[in-house]
Amino acid sequence: MIGQQLSLVGLSDDLYKTRHALGMAGETLVARYLESAGYPCDVGHKKGWGDLTAYPRGRSPLSIEVKTARQNVNGCWCFTLLKHWQGRWCADHRNCHYVIAVAVLATGQGLPFVIPAYALEGVRAFAISSHPARYAGKWAGYRQTLNSLSLEV
Repeated sequence: MIGQQLSLVGLSDDLYKTRHALGMAGETLVARYLESAGYPCDVGHKKGWGDLTAYPRGRSPLSIEVKTARQNVNGCWCFTLLKHWQGRWCADHRNCHYVIAVAVLATGQGLPFVIPAYALEGVRAFAISSHPARYAGKWAGYRQTLNSLSLEV
């Protein structure tokens, strides 16, 4: 199973201070919980196909872009879905089936929002401006828990 040894709760403050480390931890955590929910996964950044590939039984493989954010100084969790930098796309969700946005809480717990890519058409970024567990905005209907993570939305 992918990443059994890793959980956001177990990360030291130093490890997830960088965006890259936090992002990798989020990807591994999502893969771990998807596998425990019955979706075998491959972790790997395939150009144009997201961070993870999940293999639901009896269905075609699903590409998943994982976005992980902690609360910023303004009290928001900000997720960048589409970003062009130095002549290349460094964040691009457009060829994926799902985006799983993981809001990391102060406790270190992650709260995922499993959003089908079609619902994000034309969206370059979004923010959750209140506590993710109490958030009632546009993306609230996609909120799940890690223990009951499902791609059946």
